[in-house]
Amino acid sequence: MKPTRDTLRSVHIDAGADRVFDALATAAGLAGWWTTRVDRVPGDRPRLRLWWSETDHTTMRVDRLDPPRRIEWTCVDQWDRNLPDPREWVGTRILFDLRERDEGTEVTVRHAGLLALDCAEQCDLGWSRFLRESLKPFVEQGAGQPLRV
Repeated sequence: MKPTRDTLRSVHIDAGADRVFDALATAAGLAGWWTTRVDRVPGDRPRLRLWWSETDHTTMRVDRLDPPRRIEWTCVDQWDRNLPDPREWVGTRILFDLRERDEGTEVTVRHAGLLALDCAEQCDLGWSRFLRESLKPFVEQGAGQPLRV
């Protein structure tokens, strides 16, 4: 078993925590900055399926929503041919922490277990890009750069 190691990324967004939380916690918000196709998956606990192509996807179980401060997900299913192991994220956790700061919100994303995976470098760079180049402009200006599916 590989050791668990986390990646941590932060970005300051010039908007209130409620607005940032909605971009992170709702299918419509995620479609504005991460991927244009996000589906709710029925089940006993809320799940979101994020599509990277017509066949590649990641399904996140929503473990905790604490508006507007924290979101916790666990990856419960994945198929992504762009990764060394198409199911590599399964079992990793993604935690979004929001803290209101002067004139905005500091968003910290911890992807628990990512640095122990073969895709660590590629995925860590992806987090950095999506947070700074897509989430931030989506919340601040209404136009992100999500993956188009």
